[in-house]
Amino acid sequence: MAAPPTLHSVWDDVGEYRIHGRVSDRALSRERRDLGAAAPVRDTVFVHGLGMSTDYLEPTMILLARDFAVSGLDLPGFGESRVARGRVLSIRQLADVLEGWMRVRGIESPIVVGQSHGCQVVAEWAVRSPLPGAIVLNAPTMLEGHRSALAQIARVALDT
Repeated sequence: MAAPPTLHSVWDDVGEYRIHGRVSDRALSRERRDLGAAAPVRDTVFVHGLGMSTDYLEPTMILLARDFAVSGLDLPGFGESRVARGRVLSIRQLADVLEGWMRVRGIESPIVVGQSHGCQVVAEWAVRSPLPGAIVLNAPTMLEGHRSALAQIARVALDT
């Protein structure tokens, strides 16, 4: 029986930010496209939610790492990726960092999984990306213009 996949900490410079990430063995390997898989190994990138880090996504990442090159980053201001005290990045700025990090890591046309607030970052990245492989939005947060209770009730009524 094969040993379970492991995740490794990596550090990358993306613009002015030092970004911490967690990557699987396949994602770490420069030869990850040649690991004996019948088809090319597909990159899957995880983007955490607000107030979180990649740590809480690790159980899912480890399960998927059996078949995919799995990576996740701590967005600036979260987990081990820092920003200047008191500075808060916009969704667009976070999407820029996500795009830059994937470029630095050599990830092309990935499956990008956003969790909660990470969905907004992934969606912003996807509309600007020339070739998003696929996106998965898990538990997306509300649209900015619909954050009141009345607006949410109206949207539920529309949905039903």
